Amino acid sequence: DKASDLLHFDAEASFFQRVKLAGQVIHKGIDECILLDGQTGVRVLISEAEALRVGDMIEAVGFPDLENSGLVLQVARVRTTGHLPLPKAVKVSAADLLNVNYNATLVEIQALVISDARQLDRRVLELQAGQRHFLATLKEQGEIEESVLPGSLVQLTGVNSRGRSGLANENLEPFE
Repeated sequence: DKASDLLHFDAEASFFQRVKLAGQVIHKGIDECILLDGQTGVRVLISEAEALRVGDMIEAVGFPDLENSGLVLQVARVRTTGHLPLPKAVKVSAADLLNVNYNATLVEIQALVISDARQLDRRVLELQAGQRHFLATLKEQGEIEESVLPGSLVQLTGVNSRGRSGLANENLEPFE
């Protein structure tokens, strides 16, 4: 199956029908990853701990679900099939961050820094592009660098994860 095919309604499909997707890991969390299948991004909730790396090519089998945040593959089992360099990020505007076609995909955007904070092992930038405010979560790697000053203009490349839950301010959209 292709991820984009799952976005179309199928009256014959069963909620309990597993699907198999193949693509590249563009983001890895503790129990999830973002799989890019061509131009369509899918959040994959992994059923068992996997040693996945960004850039891994995988096959994932699980139950599809369409949430507010986009396509999700639940209770997925994954198998690594190779490793490739990441594809080039798509340059987007502030308005594009809300476009479902760019959800769970690798994007590049220019934005103004509003604040820079550290939360546990992550660095969180509050940013503004046009009239749109959003958060960028960066994993700390190595030594802690100096904070980015408010008002700085930055160029970011990452995964647009629109609609993710758990934000203190629901007017902010996440970007990892």
